[in-house]
Amino acid sequence: MITTRLTRSPPVEGKVSILLVEDNPGDALLIETALETSQEPPFDLQISNRLAPALERLRSERFSVVLLDLDLPDSFGFETVTSVQKVVPRTPIVIITGNVDEAFARAAVQAGVQDYIVKDEVRPYNLQRSIMFAMDRKRTENDLHALEEVTSAAGATLDLETLLDEVLSTLRRVMEADRAALQLVEDGGLSMRAHSGDGGSGPRANEKDDLRLIRQVLEEARPIFGNIPNKEGTDEVSVLKVPLMISGEVDGVLEVEWLSSHAESPREVSLLTVAAERIASGISNARAFESVKRSERLANEERLRLRTIIDTLPVGILITDHNGRQIESNALRSKIWGGTPKASQSVDDLCQIRAWYSDTGEQVEECPVVKAIKYGETNLGVAIDIERLDGTHGTILNSAAPIRDENGVLIGAVGVQQDITERIRLEQKLVAARRRSEFYIDLLTHDVANSLTGASGYLQMIDRSEFGEGKAARWLDKAMMSLDESARLIDTVRKVHALGSSPRTTIDLDSVLPAVIGQILPKREGVEIIYSGMDNAFVTATSLLPDLFTNLIDNAVKHSGGRVRVVVTVRPYYSHGIEYARVDIVDNGPGIPDELKGKLFSRGERGLTRAPGQGMGLFLVSNIVAEAGGRIWVEDRVAGDHAKGARFVVLLPRNKGAAETEK
Repeated sequence: MITTRLTRSPPVEGKVSILLVEDNPGDALLIETALETSQEPPFDLQISNRLAPALERLRSERFSVVLLDLDLPDSFGFETVTSVQKVVPRTPIVIITGNVDEAFARAAVQAGVQDYIVKDEVRPYNLQRSIMFAMDRKRTENDLHALEEVTSAAGATLDLETLLDEVLSTLRRVMEADRAALQLVEDGGLSMRAHSGDGGSGPRANEKDDLRLIRQVLEEARPIFGNIPNKEGTDEVSVLKVPLMISGEVDGVLEVEWLSSHAESPREVSLLTVAAERIASGISNARAFESVKRSERLANEERLRLRTIIDTLPVGILITDHNGRQIESNALRSKIWGGTPKASQSVDDLCQIRAWYSDTGEQVEECPVVKAIKYGETNLGVAIDIERLDGTHGTILNSAAPIRDENGVLIGAVGVQQDITERIRLEQKLVAARRRSEFYIDLLTHDVANSLTGASGYLQMIDRSEFGEGKAARWLDKAMMSLDESARLIDTVRKVHALGSSPRTTIDLDSVLPAVIGQILPKREGVEIIYSGMDNAFVTATSLLPDLFTNLIDNAVKHSGGRVRVVVTVRPYYSHGIEYARVDIVDNGPGIPDELKGKLFSRGERGLTRAPGQGMGLFLVSNIVAEAGGRIWVEDRVAGDHAKGARFVVLLPRNKGAAETEK
């Protein structure tokens, strides 16, 4: 059976030992007589007529209460109380005085005395009541004082575990309980947070009945005392449970348990309630402290993450607050500046280095990071020539942007520097090399070409009839062929040099391919070229596209070594979601071995035939296709037998918009 009743203070077990310090034998007899009438509890009275021997007894013996006369032969007034309190600070004191000055007696109570009684008013009931009241009051005071000491000491560390262990251990001791525990509401359920005196085995009370009391505390938010069956059902245990209130909500249950019969005491309810308040305050402080530590930990993790990021970036980084004070700077920034710049403390400390704008040569007065802080400007890739801290010179790309919070308030700036000194040097070398190459190309395509044209003209003026069919005539033909091949090579070099500079335009393959075939056929005997086109064969390419097909078709004819049949077809082709115009150039010549197919389009590579050429044509072809965004490859005309001819496949992206325009 569960009981939840309120009772009076529990009776004192055994005798109440009293030390009476009184020098008047008559008054001592009066008090002794008044106490003899008490049956419950029985009193054990000891008498001392001087303070000094009384203090000696207090040091060696334990008394429940001290009845103290203030005016003694060896002590007078408040000094008497103070002397006793120094020896037994936790023992209640009741003043027995003949002085009817109640103001004086109240002052004594304020000084720490638990009660007072006037000698003329000593009656058995009054005296017994005063003694029991003093003992009860002092016990509560001692208990609360013990809790205050514990919570003050534990609270100084903000360590919740220490707080709970100390408070529960103290509660169990001062309340003479067998077990003290705290359960907290977590994740919608109740879980054990800390305990003392149970060795981790949990309550001895019947689990079902104990849980019912806990629910009552949580629902009603008030203390509950109960006598409930133990686990074995052989006896009863007493439990006192109070709610733990945090931020106005019931957040747990603080409880103590006695294995023997125990009556409820208002003092114990008050004590446990105060302890719950201290624990709630400690939990709130510990949670706040843990929140601060968690925030600091996250902030430190973010700082470390930011530090790692900026240290691994391939650029110099500077981060400042809104006043220009440096917050972060990485090692690469120091390397770029030729030394570690002094950490800025204000905007005026920034950009303290000699610098000039690369495009104008004007000195830099306000670098990008200063403009970001002062004006909220974002500047990207400002080329600046600098004199480094070590005296060397270089060029950097300097960028900066303001940093704003979620409300748009400027809170700082970030600057990024990239050293482009080596890139500028390479670009200058590249420009110089390109100028030299352009000079050589001009020299080759103009002066040398003109010389070849002149030589060819002189050879053509020779009367061939004078040589007949002899060696001189053959040498003359070879000289003419060599000059023609040199002229073609120079023209190919000129076109390769033009790659990348020619604009892309829309070209109709159905116009280009017939024109190319028409130029090749008259020059070759025993050659058959068959063309099959398609409608709307518009592609996007450069003006060099005709040279692509001239090289491919001419190579098919030239490398055949005799009669050859070339089939050129154009048809639509789809690959990876892109629509192409596919041009197949198929011949029945000697073909291309597999070991040459993969490198045929490399510069200087040639086939196995003895046809004249320098291997530049197919190199030009592959670049023209790449420039148009297309693809080219070679395969056997008859799969698996390269000797039966080759198939060149060219894919060029179609321009369907041009076809619609033509319509």
